[in-house]
Amino acid sequence: MKRNFNQPLLDLKGQPMAAGDTLKDAAINSLLGQLVGDERQSGTDKVKCFKLAQKIEAGDPVELTTEELATIKDRIGKGMFTLVVGRCFELLEQDYVEA
Repeated sequence: MKRNFNQPLLDLKGQPMAAGDTLKDAAINSLLGQLVGDERQSGTDKVKCFKLAQKIEAGDPVELTTEELATIKDRIGKGMFTLVVGRCFELLEQDYVEA
């Protein structure tokens, strides 16, 4: 499934949260950040997160497997505050439409 990670994150009023804050920023920061419980994460799992962050950084749209999408949502859900989680999940759950 394809996803566009260059979409801006919006506040509750539908305005951009901050200059340049995008789904890509939230996803990459969540994938590369150290979250609670990550000390028990294997090196193999950390490399999977690293490679997924590289894939997202490489360009849009990004073709994701169901497992990759679940990983991104899990990491964002654990690492970001509520408004960012809500907006990211909205964007990740949208069907991709060619512009």
